[in-house]
Amino acid sequence: MKPIRIKRAKIAQTKVFFRDLAIIVGSCIVMAIVLSLFTGRNKLVIPKNLTENIDSLKAETARLKKAQEKLDSLSAVYDEQIKDVEARIAGIKEKTTIIREYYHTKIAEADKYTQKEIEDFLKNRYK
Repeated sequence: MKPIRIKRAKIAQTKVFFRDLAIIVGSCIVMAIVLSLFTGRNKLVIPKNLTENIDSLKAETARLKKAQEKLDSLSAVYDEQIKDVEARIAGIKEKTTIIREYYHTKIAEADKYTQKEIEDFLKNRYK
């Protein structure tokens, strides 16, 4: 007789399982219906004057392209001027280096002057 009780227990367990499953599925369906009823649907709104908007955007794009070309040309002019200034600065640096070396050698030679050469130098300088 035990086997009959086991079968009845399994049948009861299966009934409870399917009942719980039916409750879960039913509540999911109810939630889906409620959500679909109470949420607004987003509709794609097409403007009435769509071609006018597109034409105005094309015109604005053309205007912006012309402005960009103008800025690019100005940028090229400024780049040339910057190169010229950099070349001048490089020339000045070279001249400064040459002058610095010249006076460095003159100062080094002054240490080798005799008393007579120093007096002649000062006389000629402060005439």
